[in-house]
Amino acid sequence: MAPLGVRQAWATAGAQTLLMLVGLMGSPAEGFVAPGANSLLGTVQAGRLQALSHFRARGLGHTGYQKRTPLLQRSNVRRVLGLSMKEPQKEQVSKELQEKINDKATAVTSSDEKKFDIGVSQFQQVPNSTWTGTTTLKQRQGDPEFGVWGQTWDAAAASKVRKDPLPWPLLILDRALDLVEDAIQGKEGVRTGRQGSGYYALNLNDDGSPKKHKIAVIGSGWASHSFIKSLDATKYDVTLVSPRNYFLFTPMLAGAATGTVELRSITESIREANPDVNYLEATVTEVMPKDKKISCQTVVCEGAECSINDFDLSYDTLVYAAGAGVNTFGIAGVKEHCYFLKQVGDASRLREAIGNTFERANLPDMTDDERTRTLTFVVVGAGPTGVELTAELKDFIEQDVPKFYPHLLPFIRIKVLEASDRVLMQFEQGLQNTAVKDLSRPGKSVAGLAEDYVQVMLKSSVKEVTSTDMTLNDGTVIPYGIAVWAAGIGPLPLTLDLIKGVEAQNDDPKARGRLICDKFLRVHGCPGIVALGDSSYIQDLPLPATAQVAAQQGAYLARLFNREYDLSEVIPTKRPDAAPETLAAVRFNDEKIAKPFQFLNLGILAYTGNSNALAQIEGPSSLKIEVAGLAGWLGWRSVYLAKQVSGRNIAMVAFDWAKTSLFGRDLSRF
Repeated sequence: MAPLGVRQAWATAGAQTLLMLVGLMGSPAEGFVAPGANSLLGTVQAGRLQALSHFRARGLGHTGYQKRTPLLQRSNVRRVLGLSMKEPQKEQVSKELQEKINDKATAVTSSDEKKFDIGVSQFQQVPNSTWTGTTTLKQRQGDPEFGVWGQTWDAAAASKVRKDPLPWPLLILDRALDLVEDAIQGKEGVRTGRQGSGYYALNLNDDGSPKKHKIAVIGSGWASHSFIKSLDATKYDVTLVSPRNYFLFTPMLAGAATGTVELRSITESIREANPDVNYLEATVTEVMPKDKKISCQTVVCEGAECSINDFDLSYDTLVYAAGAGVNTFGIAGVKEHCYFLKQVGDASRLREAIGNTFERANLPDMTDDERTRTLTFVVVGAGPTGVELTAELKDFIEQDVPKFYPHLLPFIRIKVLEASDRVLMQFEQGLQNTAVKDLSRPGKSVAGLAEDYVQVMLKSSVKEVTSTDMTLNDGTVIPYGIAVWAAGIGPLPLTLDLIKGVEAQNDDPKARGRLICDKFLRVHGCPGIVALGDSSYIQDLPLPATAQVAAQQGAYLARLFNREYDLSEVIPTKRPDAAPETLAAVRFNDEKIAKPFQFLNLGILAYTGNSNALAQIEGPSSLKIEVAGLAGWLGWRSVYLAKQVSGRNIAMVAFDWAKTSLFGRDLSRF
């Protein structure tokens, strides 16, 4: 046996080595628990710092969440040292990294927000536009020398394109014929190949090389969902890229934020929308038109480590449907203190915040003034989003709050701020006045609730927002508990970067930060790129930034691909080997020449609370049918239910409505 002094030296050296190893793997705060060794935690931490400095001096230390080969496997250290270790919360790390990517993808400078205002609401008409409903792009004076993708102009083909829009009755008939043609093609086998066999089995040769025209789709909103839902993806190599792996029925977000419906009832998985479309969960960071590639970022977790991974994706045709972001017009404090209502996360956070507000106001140490401020809800923007959120809040307050918080009713206030002199600008004036009346008066008499607890404040624009107050441009200060911003949308940084890099995209100030397209949705100066929805602007044809427009554009583009029109031609024409249309003889255009996109305005709806809604139905010759009250509500619910994208969604939304009617809204918070 070695002398005592030697054994002590060995023990000391061994302890130092073990402490250095433990130090390399993390501090106690990061998840290590050494049973019976709490008194050594300070020594362990010191060992960690010593070890890290030792290895970093030799260039072996790690920084951030980057891919690396660990010096020691944690599992091995646990076995050697007999330590129990809690794994880091990789879900939280993954979420933080994804938020970092999303923040970068949506961060727009204040000057760009002021310059590129697309519209006052994601479902509202572009301000000061000349749009009057159903229309299409008319031929410009004189023929251009080249097409939008640099093609030599073909006057003969252009002469076959219908110059004037179809009248309303004929347009309705034309859309009906499109649906019949789709059904006939489906019976002939277009859709029978969709058996969930998957992208790789359908679209790769035996040697792994792609064999079909490659279509990349950016986004999973109304336009892209309508496109892939209608597309025969067995004919193409289709990949959709989006950080969101589901489609969201955005008009019902207001109801989801108050618990009238559940969020999962108004979403559909992108993979279910079309099993033959490959989906990549990633955020597009750059579009490279010259190389026909897009750069993407995603969060990858391996074991307990998470990192941001970059990759490129090539395409033959890029369907750009990235949508738009929230526009705060550069007003100080909006991003920091206001809630938004554009994504699932927004509705979820708002629902939780509403519950928190009532629980906080219920605490015994609050003064009456503090309760009034806490229970003041400010909604900025009186478009359909703001109006419907106010209506849902009213229903919640009048139907559910009296059962659980009757003593808080006298302190509740709702203030709707609108910068213009009207609400719901795309409705006729009579319906606008009805909306103000419906919002301003209680749906029913509730003891303790003030008669004027809802105030619609027109010509009230916001100057600044703090954590407790909102200051208007006229100097009025409004204390609040929750503020929701529904005042406008603007372009995403990805769209602005693409516009700045293409000369042809900077010649029309009316585009306001959107991609300039022709009547076939092809992006000027970007061969191979088509744009849909809120990120597109058809030159000389201002259209409202609505879900209705985006969905129609997606279905239109899918039909061009299904019927095999060649978009690379100056005027898209059918490929020689394309199958003829069954109903070609009764159509209103030459089957061989693609018809331009024409928007069919079917009308607009808005819920105003207490089983009242507005419906404005578009008819021929500028005829508008106006419906309000209970009849409008029945129409509103019928249309929203029918427009759900699957039978599952229809059943779940109907069940949610029935459940809320019978049992009220669920106030539980998790």
